[in-house]
Amino acid sequence: MSAAYDLFCAKGYAECSVAEIAAAAGFTKGAVYGTYESKEDLFLALTETRTSLLAAEAAAIWEAAKPPLHPLRALAAWMRERLQQDRDWFLVNVEFSALAARRPHLRARRRAALSGSVDEIARIFQIGSTRGGASAARSVSHAVLALADGLALQYAMDDTIDVELVFAESAWKLLRAETGANESDRP
Repeated sequence: MSAAYDLFCAKGYAECSVAEIAAAAGFTKGAVYGTYESKEDLFLALTETRTSLLAAEAAAIWEAAKPPLHPLRALAAWMRERLQQDRDWFLVNVEFSALAARRPHLRARRRAALSGSVDEIARIFQIGSTRGGASAARSVSHAVLALADGLALQYAMDDTIDVELVFAESAWKLLRAETGANESDRP
């Protein structure tokens, strides 16, 4: 997985081959295909692993934030750091998502993976039992995920964007609409 991560980040999804990944990992191409049906399967497995790591990090940041630091500010600072450290990973995810959107067999699998991310966001922000119920919580979680994905792409193109401010303020507004938080709760 480490070799796949490194190569996908360095070359992008389209320019990376299973043969290159296998060689970098010290395996034959056949050995990789013995574990993964396709390059798509390998990428989706890698995405699942990375998403779980990122979700665990985000949850820990959220839970550890103590006053006077608002949890959204702490999460936004973490997000900026991640965007700086993992810029190429976020870009290859955008590339793969665009590809999946055009291919029906991939679209369903990518949508399922993103659904897990939406559930994680709802759990982190604890928005499952608020005013609008589960449906509204999923809507807010989708919007927060779209905000994060959009900011990742925008930040990759313009690193002068104040990711912390944009994410914290925008996410707060989305969460406020769902939870009815007071202005005094603003990050």
